[in-house]
Amino acid sequence: MTPYSGKIFLINSTPPIYVDSTLPKLFQAVTDFFQERATIRTLNALTDRELDDIGITRSDIRAVAKGEFHL
Repeated sequence: MTPYSGKIFLINSTPPIYVDSTLPKLFQAVTDFFQERATIRTLNALTDRELDDIGITRSDIRAVAKGEFHL
């Protein structure tokens, strides 16, 4: 079994036409979006003291969710 490559070939066309499938990229974007929202929701539920314990502030939450926060 070969791994899914995300590439589609139109067999009956002359010459064969290569079409890059955007479905895996779209699926990943949707998954990332929902993961970011869940992270934001979880961190917003913490108290300021709990956020301070893990080394972030409320203004850092979006950066943490996007993976852009660095100490």
